[in-house]
Amino acid sequence: MIFNYLCAMAQEIERKFLVSGDFKSFAFAQSRIMQGYICSARGRTVRVRIRDDKGYLTIKGASNESGTSRYEWEKELPLSEAEELMKLCEPGMSSDVCSSDLLTSSTVRMKDLL
Repeated sequence: MIFNYLCAMAQEIERKFLVSGDFKSFAFAQSRIMQGYICSARGRTVRVRIRDDKGYLTIKGASNESGTSRYEWEKELPLSEAEELMKLCEPGMSSDVCSSDLLTSSTVRMKDLL
């Protein structure tokens, strides 16, 4: 049986800022992230991420002409499945610590390459 359906894909708009100063004192939550890429080809990426005790599989499309947005699809996975998918990742997985800012509800990520 073939199923036909429409799937609305989210539009990701990402802005990055250089943060300096003592921002850690404003953090109200931290979480540990490990992530790797199954595919990081130009115009598309497939990422596996483990954040605390949850896994995620994310597929991203090509950026628009200005580079400010692109299509993104994300699915939550059981931790065990995400750990298995990590074995398929390209070299250069990363580990991050995310701190959430109490004043602005923004997230700051600090990356370490594994």
